[in-house]
Amino acid sequence: MKPMMKVFGAVLVVALAFSWARSAGAEEDKFHKKDGSMKMPENYADAVAAIEHHTEAIQMAIKDGKLDTLHKHGEEVKTLALMLAKLASKEDSGVAQTDIKEINLTSKALAAKYEPLDEAGDAGKKVESQKVYDEMLPLIATLKKFAK
Repeated sequence: MKPMMKVFGAVLVVALAFSWARSAGAEEDKFHKKDGSMKMPENYADAVAAIEHHTEAIQMAIKDGKLDTLHKHGEEVKTLALMLAKLASKEDSGVAQTDIKEINLTSKALAAKYEPLDEAGDAGKKVESQKVYDEMLPLIATLKKFAK
């Protein structure tokens, strides 16, 4: 019985150390709160930067074959995209009023990529996930050109 207790004790120590390391590593960053939830950007440029951040995470997930994580990042891109026209409309956004219509149309097109990305990820279809990601890139480039 003694060797079994040693093994159990060792497993318990490792589990506690891992748990502590995970909670200690949960730090707030530019795009996430400590609890891992997304920070809501206060301006257009920050929202576009957050979209780029999540898009990079999508690319890495596809590259690494972690398609089950596409849902979270895709959903965050969709949420951010749907905020862009409102943020661009703010007086201090640095975005010309004449550009808001293009931002609105482009951001809606980007948000619409969530469903096909999520479906491809859920189905484990790497090629289709990459195709949707590739379709997102020119939309993001268009939105980025208005960020000051």
